[in-house]
Amino acid sequence: VVAFLVIFLGHTLYQIVDMILNRGIPAIPVAQMLLYRVPAVCVLALPVATLLSISLVINRMEREFEISAMRTGGVSLLRIALPLFGFGALMTLASYTLNEKVAPWANHRSENIVRQIMLSKSMPLIQENKYFKASEDYYFYVHRYDPAKNVLEDVMVYERQPGSSRFPR
Repeated sequence: VVAFLVIFLGHTLYQIVDMILNRGIPAIPVAQMLLYRVPAVCVLALPVATLLSISLVINRMEREFEISAMRTGGVSLLRIALPLFGFGALMTLASYTLNEKVAPWANHRSENIVRQIMLSKSMPLIQENKYFKASEDYYFYVHRYDPAKNVLEDVMVYERQPGSSRFPR
């Protein structure tokens, strides 16, 4: 199940790394968003993992001649397959519970985190004697910055005119 989770979350992991590194979004909300997406992905991974595990068990039992030994001992095929059917039924019940109860709640929480991230504008990194972009049209220059007091000194604001090649205002 963990292997399939990693495979199915691959695209989401790429988006999360992009959010943290390129957009400057804090890692904690992004990690929470990832954790809340796991149940929805688990709903996809659980049936595939169950099918693979049952097929591996049957293959291993056949390769070790355990099925032939049990059949020779008088055990019916239905009795051999009963634990596998039980495991499949248990995984079906777990998948149904995840899909109907846990995943909708977790998806809602994940979407709320995404909304909070998108609505909150991250502050650019302010440094002394540097220009930084505040929006498409506005640039700032800060001569001195005191992070302890949260004070900017000698700040110049430049406004670019859209579609104009003139100097900024």
